[in-house]
Amino acid sequence: MINSNTTFWGYRRENGRVGVRNHVIILPLDDLSNAACEAVAHNIKGTMAIPHPYGRLQFGEDLELHFRTLIGAGSNPNVAAVVVIGIEEGWTKRVVDAIAKTGKPVTAERRALRVNLDLAKGDAYGEFVLSLIAESEGTKKAPAAPIRRKR
Repeated sequence: MINSNTTFWGYRRENGRVGVRNHVIILPLDDLSNAACEAVAHNIKGTMAIPHPYGRLQFGEDLELHFRTLIGAGSNPNVAAVVVIGIEEGWTKRVVDAIAKTGKPVTAERRALRVNLDLAKGDAYGEFVLSLIAESEGTKKAPAAPIRRKR
């Protein structure tokens, strides 16, 4: 039974939220960036691609929902760091800036059509992704109190 002394082991984020996972996600802004994200995750151990079939030909409320969904995925407390890969600079910046408000490391890569095995071979961008992984692996689980429901 959960009571006022109950805790669980989790990763405390800068914004005070706690996650039970510690993922470094590679988040495509649009479906054109899925292959690049999957290539990064395949070639850099410790990353996880989150491919999806959306992002192009969306307008109005549908596009806003898409942005909120991506921002929510990147802001989730189970995520330690985020790499956003997209082809549209304004959209990419919007998602990166919103995720950055959580205090977690986040970066953007606009060369979605050129991201390839070079990332795993030590180019500067690949080195940066590896540094995100190292930082997330340095985060230790600690006791955390569960979220209390209002009565």
